[in-house]
Amino acid sequence: MMLRRCNKRSHTRVIGICFGLVLMLAGGCGVIRSQTVINRAALQEQELIESKVRNYAAYEFALGSAYLKRARLAVGHSDHVGARQLARLASEAFKKAKAVAAEHKARLNFQPYRVDWDKPVGQK
Repeated sequence: MMLRRCNKRSHTRVIGICFGLVLMLAGGCGVIRSQTVINRAALQEQELIESKVRNYAAYEFALGSAYLKRARLAVGHSDHVGARQLARLASEAFKKAKAVAAEHKARLNFQPYRVDWDKPVGQK
């Protein structure tokens, strides 16, 4: 069996195809990584909503929600690095909200914030 030598043209084509595949995969990683971090932060937000933490740590919860909203906006503008950073900030704010809420719940004389989260802003 005789091995066929590759000519220079086909070798260059194979390298070009491999380079194109690497670029496609590398370009997709930013999107996937940013969306994963945003989804984790969104899950934390949902957990805090369900456990009624936002009544005990309103500032930290609102800060995390604002960061998460801004991260989603950054993804829409294809700023995936900025979106990951904002989503991490949101995640840290949600962790802090959970800690602050636990501290406030442990106090005997702390009254939860009377914030009606379900009504739109400006309505009474």
